Amino acid sequence: MGHILLLSILIINVCILQYDVYCEPTSVSEPVIKTRNGYVKGTTEFSRNGRRYTAFKGIPYAQPPIGNLRFKPPKPMQKWDGILDCTKEGPICIQKNYFFENPKVEGQEDCLYLNVYVPEVLEGTSSLPVLIHIHWSGFLAGRATSDFTGPKYIMDKNVILVTINYRLGIFGKSTDILRLVLYLFIKRETESDSL
Repeated sequence: MGHILLLSILIINVCILQYDVYCEPTSVSEPVIKTRNGYVKGTTEFSRNGRRYTAFKGIPYAQPPIGNLRFKPPKPMQKWDGILDCTKEGPICIQKNYFFENPKVEGQEDCLYLNVYVPEVLEGTSSLPVLIHIHWSGFLAGRATSDFTGPKYIMDKNVILVTINYRLGIFGKSTDILRLVLYLFIKRETESDSL
């Protein structure tokens, strides 16, 4: 249990370090925000009780773990030009879900994406807590898609929801996310003026 708590805290730091988001809305239906790596476009959706929320789906949080990066620790995502379309969920990680009868192989190796859901808040609200949902799986199967970890219920509350895909089975290790967080933290600290 302590491992999951530590992992959750570290993922929150990844979101803060990697995305350091501030809003520059361009429209209600297709909001655009700036992250450290570039602009992302999301969508406006509604919770089960009709509350408006903004969804940014399929935000890459690391370089695709393919080719020479296949069995290596994740590398930070590089900056992109233009506006990244984050209106659709990224692919799930390759897996054979033995939790179901007659499982099939599904997903792909380029799968290091996260989804961020932000409820509409009243003016004057300074900040909201962040809930990081790391899907259960035993590191063998699972997904951060809205059909499994949908925001429709959570968005009725004053909380930001982040769901994350991570490499599974032979392609991943439970330490992938931890390594990325530690790398980003050390990089940020060594580049800061405070040292």
